[in-house]
Amino acid sequence: MSEEAKCNCQHCEGTIAFPLEMDGQTVTCPHCQTETLLLNPPVATPPASEPQPQDKHSTLFKLFDSRLSKKIQLGDANFIVTLKPGDVRYLWVCEFIQYEVDAWIAYFKHLSLTPEIRGPYVGEKEGLVPVIPEAFIKKIITWDDRFRILHGFAKLHCELGVPSTVYKCFHNLLALHSLEFSECINSWIKEAWDDFFIARSYENSDQHILIKIGDVVSDRETVRFAVFKKTPFVVQRLEELRKLEEAERTAENLESLRRSNFKIFVYLMEDLRNGLVKIGQSQTPEKRENTLQSEVPEISLRFYLPAHDTAEKELHEKFDAKRVRGEWFQLTPQDILAVIGFLKQKGDASRAFADYEWLGKITLGS
Repeated sequence: MSEEAKCNCQHCEGTIAFPLEMDGQTVTCPHCQTETLLLNPPVATPPASEPQPQDKHSTLFKLFDSRLSKKIQLGDANFIVTLKPGDVRYLWVCEFIQYEVDAWIAYFKHLSLTPEIRGPYVGEKEGLVPVIPEAFIKKIITWDDRFRILHGFAKLHCELGVPSTVYKCFHNLLALHSLEFSECINSWIKEAWDDFFIARSYENSDQHILIKIGDVVSDRETVRFAVFKKTPFVVQRLEELRKLEEAERTAENLESLRRSNFKIFVYLMEDLRNGLVKIGQSQTPEKRENTLQSEVPEISLRFYLPAHDTAEKELHEKFDAKRVRGEWFQLTPQDILAVIGFLKQKGDASRAFADYEWLGKITLGS
């Protein structure tokens, strides 16, 4: 019995079975009675599968595999990555910052559940010590947070030339709660870092802040100066800190008064321009100082304590002959010590505030 094949009618699509030897012949369709050609269809072969794109991560991971070493690599600083006890890898700083930190995090998650990163271990490259400001490191609760921070510090130094020590100064100066690398870059005067004389030229500038790093006594050659320009960001943050400090001191003052038997503080302020001394009273002396400094920056609060509300009036009357204007007096060191002695008798000396450097000079000069 010959083999059979099947095809569809070219007109009605009805199925027609026929012997293989009739392939290519014309017959009448048993369904529609119309002539149709018998054709044995070729065996369908599955289409060739298209090449699948290679997984991006797997390609990158293979690249990262080649970047890690089981020995310290010379020529650059090394980060030390611990995958598990006894399994330690070393990674060049330049390799670490060449790729996005999220890619590295995904890679190390692939290798270990809890990898640890330390360093960089400093060889020839100076300045890449991982100085993470303590105010921020306390908030680092996961290993990938640490990866991100060290990656950021490495990029800051290697690509932008900002030593991590400089950023630490900036971060602590402004008591920042997050990393502000770009603001540090905008504010830092790079030319002053390696040039002592350029740095000192900013010493008396009211538009800059100069911070000394190092100890002249222990190692004079390591002393450097970080100079920061008062950018709008810096000015705004300093004002926020001033207001915060003022609020804290106000709360402390009010609490101090509450615990004493008095309702006000009697204070002494000095005008540094001419040495005049102001004898005044306030519930918040620091806030009063800030108000006066907004008009005359050279005014400085020197002494205050809780006292009877008549103490100010009595002192004004006692030194009336030395009054220059309003509450401002031209007092000698002996006069100032007499005022303080009077206030100690009339007030709560246990809650007194004093600028002890100033007070020491007054005492020596009396």
